[in-house]
Amino acid sequence: MIKKIFTDMDGTLLTSNGSVSVSTQQFMHNLEIPVTLVSARAPMEMLPTIESLGLTSPQIAFNGCLIFRPTNTGISSLFEATLDTEEVKRLSVLLTHYFPQVSASLYDHQTWYTVKNCEEVEFQKRITGVLPVITELDKICNRPGNPFFKLMLITFDEKTMVNLTYFLTELGLKHLAIHRAGRYHLEVTSGVATKSTAITHLLEKENLSSEEVAAFGDGYNDIPMLELVGLPIVMENAPTDVKRLTKLITTSNDDDGVKEGIERFILS
Repeated sequence: MIKKIFTDMDGTLLTSNGSVSVSTQQFMHNLEIPVTLVSARAPMEMLPTIESLGLTSPQIAFNGCLIFRPTNTGISSLFEATLDTEEVKRLSVLLTHYFPQVSASLYDHQTWYTVKNCEEVEFQKRITGVLPVITELDKICNRPGNPFFKLMLITFDEKTMVNLTYFLTELGLKHLAIHRAGRYHLEVTSGVATKSTAITHLLEKENLSSEEVAAFGDGYNDIPMLELVGLPIVMENAPTDVKRLTKLITTSNDDDGVKEGIERFILS
């Protein structure tokens, strides 16, 4: 019996325009099984979806680096794995020198910081509906207070993306993890946590076995999560390599795939 459901957001729960259909919202409000969103997004980018679905259980942000519970006033942090400040400072200097054309942003648990408004930032604003604070990254890196969870890099040029990924990988940053998220995003988070380690943390806290949980995903970064759970369900819009993980293929993210998958593979 499935007692908990984990789902990715972009390309999975969310449609191509970044929303959740009315039918899925209504379905989730009536679903008795707790649902946890597992996303690379920041909490403030997740909260509108959490509220629209009426979710109250712990949620996973920043690719597993933050577990939080939504509250009436925002969020309550349950687990944190933050970026190493000195490595972020080093990256900021290197990126400014070698990749000035790439849009760079930093996130703490409640704010998105970026250097300037540009085409890439406008693109991200349209996706998430969140507005950034414009500042110099070296200044924000030296501030006291909340640590950072994610460095996000955006470029629309594929050659630049390939070179950037190679450059960061070759730096050998031991405490950081590098994820490509879709065509235009490269995300740097703590190497301590992943989507699957965050799920394992919650399963231990809630005394659940992996066989008692299901997960929905569509991307390569969802593979460890899908391999962990007893019931992995993959979206129709996923790459072929991801679909090979399971025989359970639901409809696409634009066709209420999560709702359809729950009805077909969990509730029936």
